[in-house]
Formats: sequence, structure tokens, C-alpha cells
Amino acid sequence: MFSYRKLLWLLPLFFLAACDSADITPVHDAIAASEPAVQEVTDTNIVDEQLGDLVSPTRKVIRKTDLYCRVQDVSAAVNGMEQLVATMGGTVEQSRVDNNIIQDKMVAYKSDSLKHVQVFATTATMRLRVPSYLSDTLAQMIQSRSGFLERKSSSQEDVTLKLLSNQLMNKHGKGKASGEEVHNGSEEKKQSEIRRYVENLKMIDDVQYATLSVTLTQPDLPVVQIVPDIDGMMKESYATRLRIALSGGLDLIIGLVLGLLSIWPLLMIAAAVVCIVRRNRKRRMAAFQSGGNRAV
Repeated sequence: MFSYRKLLWLLPLFFLAACDSADITPVHDAIAASEPAVQEVTDTNIVDEQLGDLVSPTRKVIRKTDLYCRVQDVSAAVNGMEQLVATMGGTVEQSRVDNNIIQDKMVAYKSDSLKHVQVFATTATMRLRVPSYLSDTLAQMIQSRSGFLERKSSSQEDVTLKLLSNQLMNKHGKGKASGEEVHNGSEEKKQSEIRRYVENLKMIDDVQYATLSVTLTQPDLPVVQIVPDIDGMMKESYATRLRIALSGGLDLIIGLVLGLLSIWPLLMIAAAVVCIVRRNRKRRMAAFQSGGNRAV
């Protein structure tokens, strides 16, 4: 007999499969919404001689954007932007984080330690390359994720005429090169064609991929460290200095006594001389007094 209770255990599996198939991130939605129908550009099909108006899609425009933003955590913001650019099919050409010391001070903390206070200013500079049709989307996402936008500048350089000029010069140069290859200037013409070809390739790459230069700053970060006081550790304590002073005084007294003991013969001679001088003085005084009495 078929049991319907067994089917109830299979329902959660169907729900999980449905949830996995519907998992789409907002970044992919933004890319899909802003992605236009892009035609591949090669050196043989750079531009049409019918240029159209300034906003015509046939024009080749190099887009550059500079952003200066304040964030709470520079390292976290850099990691987030790297992941965002990778999701958009771009690349990070340059990424640098600098921690500059703007204040450095050492203050007393304890008898054997000091408090070392340093204030760091953290700055990150990034150069990002993303498809041109996503440059505005990426700039808006960076602004929304930053706390404050200090400065923003954008530029658009139309290189349609320059590309067309190089293309036409190479086209006409190749037409003449077959008949003039024997001339001395043929090698220089080939080198010029190669330079124009490489220049066109670089401009095509810059047209297809916009450049965003991003500078990030964060609030100054104080860092406090407790470090040993080497000079203080080398000094004696007050008890040690007092004990050394008492010991030095006792050593001085003992030194004097030992010095006197070492010159005891001289001391005995000096004592004998003093005794003789005093005895002679007493005799003279006695003789003087006796002579005075006789005169009276």
C-alpha cells in the first residue's frame, strides 16, 4: 500500500532546489540592467566614416573618473571594491595602502615603562578598469558605500577622429607599400604603420574599459603601546642609592682609620715633638716667673 506520509519528507528538498535556482545578487541585476548591446571592435572595423552626432554610439569615447572618498575602514573598503570590480568583469590595475605617522609622542607610564602614542593617517589609492557601460554604475556604488564624497571629477575624450585618421593612413600606406617597397623610406613607413596600429589598439582598449581612480581616507587612528623604559630600568632605586651612600660613608671612615694606622710612626714622632715643645715652653715660663720675683 502506497503511503502519502513518505511524500511529506520530500517537500523540503523541492523548496531548497527552488531557492537555489532563484539566488541572484543585486550586483548582477545592476550589471544586467545597464549592459547595452556591445559590438566587438577591431582595428579593421574601428569607426564608420559617418560619425553621427556627439552622443552617437558609433563614436569612440574614453571615460575617466576620479573619486576622493572618506570611509570608516580603508582596508575593508579596498577589499570590497576589489570583489566588486571582479564581479563586474573588470580588474584592479593598482592598489596601494599607506599608513603615515602624523603624531608620535612618548609619555611616562610607570617607573619601568613608557606609553608610546602614535597617530596614523591611512590612505588608499586604487586604479580600477571596468567595462565602459558599467563605469557610472561602479562610481555610484562606491559613493553609496563611502561615508563622505570629498571630490569627484569625470572626463570623456572623443578619440573617433584620431582612430579614423590612423586607420586611413594605414590603409593608404599599405596600398602604396607594394609598389614602393624597394625605396629607402619603406622601412620607416612600416614602422609608422606599426606605431599607429598599436596606438589604435590602446585607444580601443581604453574605449572599451573605463578607468576609475579612487582615493580613500579614514579618520586618524591612534595606536597606543606600552614599551619598557630602558633608561629608567638602568637607574638604581632610591633604596639602592641610600644603601650605596651609607656604604660609601662607612668605607670613607674605614679608609681614614686605615690611613692613620699606616702612618703611626709619623704620628708618634709628631706627638713627641709636641710634648718636647710644650715642656720647653713651660720651663721658659717658669724661669721667667722666677727671675721676675727676684727683681722685686
